[in-house]
Amino acid sequence: MIALENSTSNRGEGEDNTEDKISKFFRTKVSSFILSPNARLILAVIFLSWLIVASIFSTKLKPTNASDQFLPEDHPLQKSFTILGEEFNFAESDPALEMFFTWGLGDVNRKGVNQLMNPDFFGTPVFF
Repeated sequence: MIALENSTSNRGEGEDNTEDKISKFFRTKVSSFILSPNARLILAVIFLSWLIVASIFSTKLKPTNASDQFLPEDHPLQKSFTILGEEFNFAESDPALEMFFTWGLGDVNRKGVNQLMNPDFFGTPVFF
């Protein structure tokens, strides 16, 4: 209130009275709106209602339980992440565990494999 009185009383004392539109708008329209008691009551009700709604919704927040899937469920990489996370969850904290992904290989052709006769022959890979 004192600042408003000082700003209006110092205006005519040798200063340039040209004022930009933004300053004039805030000095006349906004300040008169804020200084009226009815407007203060309306603003208080609006801010208080917003604070209540924000508090209610913030109490309903929960942390995520699982990470979001960014691949379809039938994608091979997503299948491996799902298996690794659900079936071998202890493996995530094991730094010595390595996992390799290979694409383009089918099942190994085991025709003619006899470990007793030739222990180094495991079959031939099938590429597609």
